[in-house]
Amino acid sequence: YVAGVPGGAIMAHRLACDLSDKIAAIFSVSGATYADASKCKPTSPVSVVELHGDADDTVVYDGGTSRETGASYPGARDTIAHWKSYDGCVGELKERKTLDLESSVAGAETHVESYDTCVGGSVELWTAKGGPHAPRFTSSFTGAVFDWLADHPKAK
Repeated sequence: YVAGVPGGAIMAHRLACDLSDKIAAIFSVSGATYADASKCKPTSPVSVVELHGDADDTVVYDGGTSRETGASYPGARDTIAHWKSYDGCVGELKERKTLDLESSVAGAETHVESYDTCVGGSVELWTAKGGPHAPRFTSSFTGAVFDWLADHPKAK
């Protein structure tokens, strides 16, 4: 398993692309995968969560160009669309539940969407409505992450 926040989240996507035979799942917070989907060539399914605030002004929810490197990156929905393709998911994202994970936003702000079926795993987008780049997580965040990871072992 690999989890990371911005830079670590981007690294998690990269490791999932390069070491898919060893990684069961990644949990990315405010990250993104390659803009060019052909650069990621997983040989085995990897379950993925992209948790991203739609008010992120650093790694912008809809995608953009890095201020540090000048590299383009896909938005949260495009990142998940790439993993849908890699993991052989079918259908469209469907909202499953809402969670209260961001303490700076009142109520259950995080909308969890997933596909009905993926080969050997799950691909999910968790959108924190009004959530910033650097989230201030509620006390339920850690449990939600560990529970999700535990529910997504490496497919045999």
